[in-house]
Amino acid sequence: MRRGTVCFLVRDGTVLLADIEYGADDRKWNGIGGWAEEGEELIDAVAREFLEETYIEIDKSTLKKVAE
Repeated sequence: MRRGTVCFLVRDGTVLLADIEYGADDRKWNGIGGWAEEGEELIDAVAREFLEETYIEIDKSTLKKVAE
């Protein structure tokens, strides 16, 4: 089973969203995320994807899981 992640960075009531291009005519504002690699813990995948897509390193201990 393929597992994916999405992360919404919230600071002072403001949410950071990314303008993501899913196709030539398909762009959406969304959280930051992607697919977990084989054997990778979801929390590690969230941190890796966030760094890859935003160049922002997040502290995994500050993440709050809200859904699965």
